[in-house]
Amino acid sequence: MSIKNTTRRVKQRVLSFDSPLFIIGFGAVGRSLFWSLVQARYTGLTVISKKKYTSSQRTLLAACSQVRCTRIKEAPIIPKGAIVFLTVPEKSLPEVSLYLQSYQHFKTFKLVSVSGSLDILDFKRMGLLRVVQFHPLYPFVKHECIDLKDVPVGLSHRPKWLLIIAQQLGMHVFYLPKNRALYHAVAVLASSSLVAYFSLLCEALHQQGMPIKQAQRVLIPMIQKVLLNSTRVGFKKALTGPVVRQDEPTIKRHMQALDAMNEMVPLSLIAQYLVKQQKKILNYD
Repeated sequence: MSIKNTTRRVKQRVLSFDSPLFIIGFGAVGRSLFWSLVQARYTGLTVISKKKYTSSQRTLLAACSQVRCTRIKEAPIIPKGAIVFLTVPEKSLPEVSLYLQSYQHFKTFKLVSVSGSLDILDFKRMGLLRVVQFHPLYPFVKHECIDLKDVPVGLSHRPKWLLIIAQQLGMHVFYLPKNRALYHAVAVLASSSLVAYFSLLCEALHQQGMPIKQAQRVLIPMIQKVLLNSTRVGFKKALTGPVVRQDEPTIKRHMQALDAMNEMVPLSLIAQYLVKQQKKILNYD
């Protein structure tokens, strides 16, 4: 059965499970998932973390009397049929896999990974069979805890129980493309790489004497408006500037100015490619 890459909202239902729910890992994703489940009034939660809890994490956990929290060495027995969210970094998955496989009833667990870059073969190599991917498409910031309401979430499969969880958290479900590495690369380009690109723009203005903070304040409103325009009127109509006007002399001056700047060669190369992409967009039907 092919997985359609479509976005949809799951209909409202009542969150009710016979299976206990465990969250292994308590970083930014684990904390946000935990908090969102608590907000959805799900109480059968156990949080397991390899590392010591920080003061902010202990405060968050202490606010919820129906939640158990423990370090992995002191973790309670995970019962048959439990839903287990794996929110640890991908490099820690082999170790977690060995821990889970120590259970004789390991194959009864409903395993959910928040990884978006791994595929089914990657999980099999780690001994994690029948894993469902649940990838929140959101730029999580370290030490923050956010409500997952309205956050898009990519699923590799669609078991009824996981769709109900996504629905109760108010998330928007879409189905992950088959090429997980390419999908995740695009997600990174749209998040951290976009931050890196924005920093290059600010550094270019900073080299001309503008403070970084001021450069951010000057550029952000335009960037936000351009992105909104691309969704409101489409890519082609959202384009503006010398490429749209076919003003080749101005484009040439831009390239010369960028080439002349110290340490700005990468920005010049990016600009050259983006000019080509703009011209390609202008040729869309």
